[in-house]
Amino acid sequence: MSDPDTSREAFFLEALGGMASLINRLEAIAPAMDESQRALVQASAKFSRQATEQGAAFDGHIVQFTAKVKEHAVKHIAQRADEVTRHALGLQVQAMEESARALFLKEVGPELRQLCEPLQRLYAVVQESSNPWNAWLTHAATATFASLTTWAVTSGVLKP
Repeated sequence: MSDPDTSREAFFLEALGGMASLINRLEAIAPAMDESQRALVQASAKFSRQATEQGAAFDGHIVQFTAKVKEHAVKHIAQRADEVTRHALGLQVQAMEESARALFLKEVGPELRQLCEPLQRLYAVVQESSNPWNAWLTHAATATFASLTTWAVTSGVLKP
């Protein structure tokens, strides 16, 4: 098989030569592929470590953020509950005052008026009977002043 007898054999020989050339090239690429694989494995390990470290840091940030959100939410809820309680208490006090006022006017008011009327009449009678001259005191004072003024003008003590 040193010389190709037919074109078919020539084709096969050339194909085998091409295959040998391809195999030589692949063998030359193999160390570069191995080096590339090692670099990829190292990069993957490095990325994995960084991701783990950053993931832990991210988890810490998330925990801190969650704690702050919880604290803020609790404060807000407490503040709103306090406001609602104050408002409800104010409404309840107002309703109780109105109810007490209405109950007092309805139940106690008429009885109190009934008790006060005789006492007021009795007070008026006692006032009139203890000082019967009080009603005439103003008239007496006016008459006295008028006569003194008349005497002063007629006797010349006062000059018009």
